[in-house]
Amino acid sequence: MLATEVTAFWRYPFETLASIPSKQLYFTEKYMDVKKVLIETFFGPVKGGVYSPSVQSTLYYMAKAVLARVPDVSSVKLKMPNLHFLPVNLSSKDNPVIVKFEDDVYLPTDEPHGSIEATLSRIHSKM
Repeated sequence: MLATEVTAFWRYPFETLASIPSKQLYFTEKYMDVKKVLIETFFGPVKGGVYSPSVQSTLYYMAKAVLARVPDVSSVKLKMPNLHFLPVNLSSKDNPVIVKFEDDVYLPTDEPHGSIEATLSRIHSKM
């Protein structure tokens, strides 16, 4: 199994030192909230997961979910490796039914590769 590392940064909208919440463990709670949203959005439901057509789409939906569910966060920046997995059909012309392929066997490739980044922010009106 390959591990996928997602790097996440987020900002809070505090403009002055006095506007930072004094509640004990405030930032620990927010960290756990953001982490939970990112994990739930990345993996989706236990049965079936979630389909994503691209890394860009995955990052967009993860950041969008954080902004929707954690109102104290003003922007989210995510970075993820761009890894490709190709479907593998283990059957052959000599043995066409060795393994019935149901899109469940994938081979990781080493190219193309790189990193994809996405940043989403709330729109703040000065009015």
